[in-house]
Amino acid sequence: MPKLYLTISAAVECSSLSSPDNGAVVYSGDTLGRNYEGTVATYVCDNLYAPSSTLSRTCGAMSGMGVWSGSASTCNRTFSYTV
Repeated sequence: MPKLYLTISAAVECSSLSSPDNGAVVYSGDTLGRNYEGTVATYVCDNLYAPSSTLSRTCGAMSGMGVWSGSASTCNRTFSYTV
């Protein structure tokens, strides 16, 4: 009878990202508060504010650890002038 081998690997999980001032971070999927590999975090800014850089980041694995792609974004005040 052949032997059966089972490989078990732990799910890679990324920590939660800090919400920027005047904004929030929204996570993809229904992960019950857990950010597993493949989760996408999107920066959303309040009205009259715009993200300074990357709009979204993806949770990935590096050496068995969960890491987010890119860098954190901030929400900067946008100015509009009425004439």
